[in-house]
Amino acid sequence: MPARRTAPHTPRGCWLAAAERDNDAAGSAAARLVLDDLADALAAYERISAVRTNTPVAHIPCTHLTIRGASLCKGAHPLIAPDALVIAGAIAADSTSHDLLARTLQQLAKMAPLTSEACAWGIALGPGDDLSACRDELLSLQTACAAVGIRWCGGILIPDGTMLPALMRSPRLGAFRRPLSESIDRLIAALRLGRSIAELDRILDAPNTRQHRGSVPAARPADIIEVQRTLSWKLFARLH
Repeated sequence: MPARRTAPHTPRGCWLAAAERDNDAAGSAAARLVLDDLADALAAYERISAVRTNTPVAHIPCTHLTIRGASLCKGAHPLIAPDALVIAGAIAADSTSHDLLARTLQQLAKMAPLTSEACAWGIALGPGDDLSACRDELLSLQTACAAVGIRWCGGILIPDGTMLPALMRSPRLGAFRRPLSESIDRLIAALRLGRSIAELDRILDAPNTRQHRGSVPAARPADIIEVQRTLSWKLFARLH
């Protein structure tokens, strides 16, 4: 049995892992774009916090990895286990990506021993507007977290994942990209505090936050955020 978890704390290190399916380089590239955006925004918020509080930058070192099956495809083999993990992957509409994120976590757990202090978040990219397979992937990842003895802290469902390469060239907080950016920023806030998305919701007055930010109330135990398909988002998807 893993030890009882102590009070939440700012992670000392984070792995950002892109889960890659065979013959799906485009999906892996889209996942890496999301993780790159997360890392860039995290660094920016760390600098902003340091300026506002007049303190040194509290930097969370991030290690980028790409995992395909049982292999590390990109990134140096990390020597030190993290206490935060974010696993992102493009989920197919068929069964070819079944348990993709969960299997990636299992492979990461073999690379370095993960302690019960470690927290994990998942990001599932769907090919269209039907996110049922993505939701199942995150729930499988939640189960895998329990199996390896780390803490599941929630995840993000992203629709229309095939348009992400084009979307990421638009302004981060512009009308097209804002729904995704706000969801990632919410995950960043949870990561920096070492808390689950559900705990973050309670801190930020959950009812108003969930209604505005587009969480999925029926899946609250899994702490799932669904990126809202706003009118601008739908228009961008039709154009790309």
